[in-house]
Amino acid sequence: MKRFLEARRFEALSLLVEAWKTSTTFDELRLIPSIICEGEWKNDPRTARQTLLNFLNAIPQNQWWSFPAFLRDLKLKHPDFQRPAGDYDSWFIKRASDGQYLRGFACWDSVDGALVRFVIQIMHWLGLADLAAPEDGKEFTAFRLTLNVQRVTLNETGKIVISSNGKITVPRNASRAVRYQIARFCEWDDDGRAAKHIETNGDDFIYHVSARSLKHAIEQGLKAEQLLSLLVKVTKSNVPPALVKALKRWEANGTEARAESQTILRVARPEVLEELRKSKAARFLGEPLGPTAVIVKSEAVPRIAAALAELGVLLDVHDEPAL
Repeated sequence: MKRFLEARRFEALSLLVEAWKTSTTFDELRLIPSIICEGEWKNDPRTARQTLLNFLNAIPQNQWWSFPAFLRDLKLKHPDFQRPAGDYDSWFIKRASDGQYLRGFACWDSVDGALVRFVIQIMHWLGLADLAAPEDGKEFTAFRLTLNVQRVTLNETGKIVISSNGKITVPRNASRAVRYQIARFCEWDDDGRAAKHIETNGDDFIYHVSARSLKHAIEQGLKAEQLLSLLVKVTKSNVPPALVKALKRWEANGTEARAESQTILRVARPEVLEELRKSKAARFLGEPLGPTAVIVKSEAVPRIAAALAELGVLLDVHDEPAL
């Protein structure tokens, strides 16, 4: 890990690519979102990966290639690239969308073809391929290998910006070692993307300091004061006072405020609640909120409804409005 974080960006990427190519534990087949693998059967991800890479390396580099055409050719000439002896029945794989099992050669596109697509997608993430799709949000239909393209090494000079509400914006060209340390203390907001900085060509990474993230950090033997020291160092003491105060208070007191989703039972008359406390459903009643309201366990609502029905009271359940 230290070698990877301290290496220059191109060298670090090369290390990552080599680790992926030679890994025997990184199993792309079991990571494909559209399928679910079940059972004790074994596959050989390294051999399948290397076989696919060999086929891909035969394609002229830096030229766009039709993915459907490549897939058709592979299916025609080398369909069993990951299947020992062409076995399409012993692997228990089902489609994630409807739970239907995908067995037999007829399901090649949904399993083996999906693996080919996923491997090329990983190559794109690693900077080894460019992808083209008919429009945003659609699956790619063409790819271009960039294995020998000269990469530009970016200087890790990106400026980290911290907000008083605990949001930390880390540009892509910031120090990877610093980003790794921040990630150990924070939650990554993978949906919220900040505006791009002028000096960077990629999206920023957005992190949030939260009670949950600090609790997780403590479980790893870390301390909030270590995060504060790191932020002071990388921002040259430009940490918002509110965040400094929050981290120091957390270090001293832990969680001081908590937000929880609660189910509240409200009755028309106090007598109804008193009768309920004498029933078998009493153990599901929590903190009282007054003479006609009480907090109850959400999973116990059906039990409470049954108990109220025995008392001659029908429970009207109000669901939260959809956001």
